[in-house]
Amino acid sequence: MSAALIGSSLVVFAGLLFASDFLLFGATAVVAGLILLPFSAPLTMLFYTCILAFSVPVNDMPLMVGDFRIYGSDFSVYLVGCVAAYALWTAARQKNQLVLEGDRVDRIIVGLILLNVAWGVVEVANGVYVDGLELRDAIGDFRRIYVYMLAVLIPVGLPIKGSLLRKIPYVFAVGGAGAILFGLNRMRTGVLYHSFTSHVDSPRILGDNELVALTFLLAYVVALVAAKASPIKKLLAIPFGAAAVAFMLLSGWRYGIVLALGVPPMTLVVVGLMRNVKQGRLVVRAAPVALVVVLGAVIVFSVFAETSDYVWQMRRARQQTYQQDARTAAYATALREYAQKPVIGTGLGHQLVYFAVTSTGEMLGQEGTTHNIFIDVLYQTGAIGLLIFFGLHALFIRHFVKSARHIDPKLRSIGAALFIGYAGTMGLFCMQPSYAAGLMATYLTMGFTLRILRLSIEQSPALDAAPLPES
Repeated sequence: MSAALIGSSLVVFAGLLFASDFLLFGATAVVAGLILLPFSAPLTMLFYTCILAFSVPVNDMPLMVGDFRIYGSDFSVYLVGCVAAYALWTAARQKNQLVLEGDRVDRIIVGLILLNVAWGVVEVANGVYVDGLELRDAIGDFRRIYVYMLAVLIPVGLPIKGSLLRKIPYVFAVGGAGAILFGLNRMRTGVLYHSFTSHVDSPRILGDNELVALTFLLAYVVALVAAKASPIKKLLAIPFGAAAVAFMLLSGWRYGIVLALGVPPMTLVVVGLMRNVKQGRLVVRAAPVALVVVLGAVIVFSVFAETSDYVWQMRRARQQTYQQDARTAAYATALREYAQKPVIGTGLGHQLVYFAVTSTGEMLGQEGTTHNIFIDVLYQTGAIGLLIFFGLHALFIRHFVKSARHIDPKLRSIGAALFIGYAGTMGLFCMQPSYAAGLMATYLTMGFTLRILRLSIEQSPALDAAPLPES
């Protein structure tokens, strides 16, 4: 009787699935997701690699479903679902939750993430029902600012072992190589980078988020050169670092120059923090680091001299078009919007319109973000939203600085590169719009950093103990 009932129920269920394309697609997705669940850890590494290596396609080539854009970064929703599945599985087996393992700071960070998402829901309602903003725009901002934030939970909530974490340098190498290959292809074809929000009169070799991939690569090379690694490994790494510097300088972004010159000394500072040594002792190892930068500059001014000259001439020409940086007008407009609703902001979905003054005195209307993620969060979600958003990042930075010297020696170069990559990306977000690939890279990086810190603290539970010896 029971077998017949089960059999007939399956037949009815199958009939319902094939009666609707939507149900069939949904059921297939669920089944595929369950099948891939045991492979969620390596899938996370592959996803991280693709986000770094293909940042421009992720940002500029979304899949349109109705009125909504689906980006490659949205695969993180599946991985967050895997985290939830593992949480249910461990709860059923009465085991500790991976997400909540670690020290008190880890749990506070998880709590702040959930608090941010909850406030984001409030701000969607504020934007749509109070200010009458478009639901599509509100959901887009909610996904960009808050849903992607959940990606922090992926590396800490999935069973990612130390052996897999030690393969992160391959992620940096492939991500940086992807950016360089895209740049070389643009130079070969003559079709330079213009995103859908960029001015066509300012051609660039790289997209701004491709600078992120190069930052991770350069920071890892510098950390490796400054460590007690094999001389052969250092020699093999130096050309990768030089290529990263070259394409940062060649990119056409002023921030690329800042990164090329700023990442090496910043990485040395972080390495010194991890090894608990005075920065003066790292000066001896600064010579090979300087070699990386010099080689990069030589590549630019010898191999790519003509392309570099063209890109930067166009860059200067565009700067001369405006009496002042258009960001100034964007910031001022956003702050005026904020002043009208300082506590809870305008709500998510607000489309900022501002006017920049050209060199001829004309007012040029522009629409977009503020080019600064903190001002973006402030004027849309108010003082409360900025407080909990900033609090998350401030606590993460404090946690890293306090715990960095306990990182396993085998993971120190990786940890330094992750933190410098995070810092470089957040610096980019203070001057450029926060796009899907960059945001996803940021939050995955935070998650992997927390995972490494957690693993290291578990091995060295006394926070005031001497740092682990370097291998």
